[in-house]
Amino acid sequence: MVLIRDEIENQLNLPAKEREIPLIIQHKRSLGASLDYVVNHHDIQQGMIGDYNCVNGMHKVFLPVGTVTYRLRILNGANARVYDLALSPSLSFGLIGNDGGLLETSQLVDTLTLAPGERADVLVNFSQQKINTSVELIDKNNKGQRIMQFQVRKELDDDFVLPESLSTIEKIKPETAIKTRKFKLSSKHMMGMRNIHRINDKTYDAKRVDETVKSNTVEIWEFDNSNGFIDHPMHLHGVQFQMLERKGGRNRLLTTELRYKDTFLVKKREKVSIIIPFGGNKGKYVFHCHNLEHENDGMMLQYEIT
Repeated sequence: MVLIRDEIENQLNLPAKEREIPLIIQHKRSLGASLDYVVNHHDIQQGMIGDYNCVNGMHKVFLPVGTVTYRLRILNGANARVYDLALSPSLSFGLIGNDGGLLETSQLVDTLTLAPGERADVLVNFSQQKINTSVELIDKNNKGQRIMQFQVRKELDDDFVLPESLSTIEKIKPETAIKTRKFKLSSKHMMGMRNIHRINDKTYDAKRVDETVKSNTVEIWEFDNSNGFIDHPMHLHGVQFQMLERKGGRNRLLTTELRYKDTFLVKKREKVSIIIPFGGNKGKYVFHCHNLEHENDGMMLQYEIT
């Protein structure tokens, strides 16, 4: 995990050092003593779902904490599992950032939905927890399965004060877009076949440029999974963007989608629109499904900024 800071963030005095914890969450499959990566047809179709959770490369993780506020930098590093994270007994997350950095203000949320590749920057306040009790980070998307445990061991004085403002975000106006592009996401039921996951009915070819974009312009891209039966977390290289709208399925944008993003989930029966400011970094880039098995199966196209 790479943590990037600037002078503005440093002035906020957010929890740091031993109170800032990176958490890379993954869903692993046990293969005895073997670490071989072996997938079957079902894995290629759905994405490889494991049978145990791993945090920072370890299973059954616990972290000793004190009665203060901690900053958790969370990354969903799983192949395919979408996590609905929650704290048990019930505690709220103070969401302060996502893929693109800090939000404008902190937002209290009870759950965090993170698809592979998505990140969340949250504050958790343990000040009301009793000594020698524990709080579990669980996955509500998997019957409340425990991911890790926070063990409250020290009574500490908390001098942290949440800033009223964290950053400033200029909303990109849809009328500034010079073009709207549409991408249909599809998956086929084809036993024993490859290249079953496609974008606009195409699979990746490194020698082919699928979309040509003019530098220093704004575009709207629409990803349509309204006829799909599998979720697809989509990721664009080379740019960050803002979410415009989600139609069908959940039919709304999430709190974790309030600022710039580079990865977003398009669940089955959903259509999601994003608005992208393309800068001056000319060259070829890819965009793809961040489900590892879908990506490896060719669910990736290439665009060029000219």
